[in-house]
Amino acid sequence: MGTRNHIFSVFSFIGFALVSILLPFHLRAKSIGTCAFIVWTGLLCLNGFVNSVVWNDNVVNWAPVWCDISSRLAIGGRVAIPATSLCITCRLHSLLRLRPRVNSTRRRKNKKRFIFWMDLFIVLGIPVLSMVLAYVIQYQRFIIFEELGCHYSLYNTIPAFPLYGIWPVVIGLITAVYAGLIFRAIIQRKMRLNEFMQRDWRIGSHQCWRLTGVVIAVFICSFPTSLWYLVEDILLGPAQPWPGWKVVHASNSEIAQFTNEMWQFGNSVALYEWERWCYVVYAIIFFTLFGFTTEAKKNYRLAFRFVFRRCTKKSLSQSFFLDPNVGSSVANLLFWLTGPKDQSRSTCLHFLLVPPSGVFTVRTR
Repeated sequence: MGTRNHIFSVFSFIGFALVSILLPFHLRAKSIGTCAFIVWTGLLCLNGFVNSVVWNDNVVNWAPVWCDISSRLAIGGRVAIPATSLCITCRLHSLLRLRPRVNSTRRRKNKKRFIFWMDLFIVLGIPVLSMVLAYVIQYQRFIIFEELGCHYSLYNTIPAFPLYGIWPVVIGLITAVYAGLIFRAIIQRKMRLNEFMQRDWRIGSHQCWRLTGVVIAVFICSFPTSLWYLVEDILLGPAQPWPGWKVVHASNSEIAQFTNEMWQFGNSVALYEWERWCYVVYAIIFFTLFGFTTEAKKNYRLAFRFVFRRCTKKSLSQSFFLDPNVGSSVANLLFWLTGPKDQSRSTCLHFLLVPPSGVFTVRTR
């Protein structure tokens, strides 16, 4: 494995782990946009990690089914991340418009239901639709690049631009418009962000600015490169007129394989490398903004205590041929030292001071 691929494998797995840690907190916040961003980013980091490990220094078709899934995931991912950013921006904009609250319970429920399905369509429906439409211009089953792994293969035809190439650019432009409206509302109306965020979305102003930071980072990283890809496709050669379904899909069962010497030349290296590294960058940025908050640290402590108590109780009760009560008593002591300061600590202390009978009985084989 080359040094560059070594580094990517490590960072892609780290990116997957970092965003996965933050998912439970955002699930409780019921934010579809941020949850979808975490899921898509985590899946794409994991996809890149598996491809970089399995197809290191080879182009053997080890797992055809995996490559089918991986190539489709790559198509959806280039649309999904900008789409989740658009979803976050739309929700922030709708919350900052200073519209009067709906007093009717039925109307409020209908509005929430509409927002839910609209968000779900943006973060899931649009990426899935892009995968389906990309099949129209797919002329090979997939491509295997050395080190990069599985990749999709599309026909350079005029319908490819509306069916595939232009989606991230259009989504990025819409996101930029919404982001501009958000900043305009904040500056001109001098809103009290805490009041509006906590009232309708259970988040504060700090959370709002972090989400805005994610949107800006995604736009900076995705929009210029998407525009670059589009220009590269146009300048690569004149796009062919649509030759017909049978011509495009005549080689649909074929699998192309490219070693490093065959694909690492010119701008293609930077394009393909950024295509897999961008998701690692998104994961690191997201964790930097959300991974060090007070709520996140609290979740880390709770998770650590839960795992520590489970592992300690099991290991101490089963080791050294001691009676299980011994392990339970020692585990209670550790819980009393590390656990929360509530009534459970006093209960735990009672079992320490008054241990069960036979607690010091040593088992014999």
